[in-house]
Amino acid sequence: MSRKGTIIFTGHFDIGETFSPEMKTSIERGKLIGGKPLILVGDIAVANKLITYIRRGLDGLILLYRIREFNCSSECVLFQLPKTEEEIRDRIDIEVFEFMSGVIKKDYPELFQQILSNTFLKKELNRILNDKILPILIEKRITEYGYSKEEIIVVREKFLRNVVTRRVNEKKIKNWTHLSKYYKNESGINLGREKIVSESGNPLCRGIMFAFYEEIWNLGYLNLYHIIESRHQQSIQKGIDLFLAHYKELGYLLPQEMNMRIITN
Repeated sequence: MSRKGTIIFTGHFDIGETFSPEMKTSIERGKLIGGKPLILVGDIAVANKLITYIRRGLDGLILLYRIREFNCSSECVLFQLPKTEEEIRDRIDIEVFEFMSGVIKKDYPELFQQILSNTFLKKELNRILNDKILPILIEKRITEYGYSKEEIIVVREKFLRNVVTRRVNEKKIKNWTHLSKYYKNESGINLGREKIVSESGNPLCRGIMFAFYEEIWNLGYLNLYHIIESRHQQSIQKGIDLFLAHYKELGYLLPQEMNMRIITN
């Protein structure tokens, strides 16, 4: 297999959040360096956010951020969360929530009323989001970045979380349970000092990034450049170090090496 050039990873964006100045800087710097652009889309809990917006509006979304910060034990997520109410308001893209709620209200009026009355099936809402709404929002953000969807690699967080769930299942052919520093106890699943799955079975940041590097590795590129804000450097470096410490034990990755580099704004 012939090796490809460089992947340019400029961070991730959550559905429902604004295109920040920091992200714009990363995107433009990535274009100057050159390579295959990649974005990680945070598509977790979109249904919960939309339900909250339909029922409680902007104030409900602000409360969700507060609850998330209070309950968060992951340093890589905490680095990304806004701290003040002003920062939260700046982060929330109301136009996105108006668009999503508008589609549901217009095209699925019965579901919209069921959401208001709390008698709906979340499975149906997730299906509509995944099939009809999120692809439009992702393509819109790609266009804002100055790319076409054919030019860019899109990786979705929900997909990576599902990968983690499969990899910690010892019955699967491709799994992490044989890794030298893998262990499971009452508080979750760890690789060495890094927790990858919570006590309740939810994939955590380190596990998601491990799955992320697995996916990128098998694309066959020579280099992976992370273009990020300096405040994220420590967290990203820990994720890289964890993967590089174990990738040779996996057995199902392409037999190659990849240069992983962090470039800070």
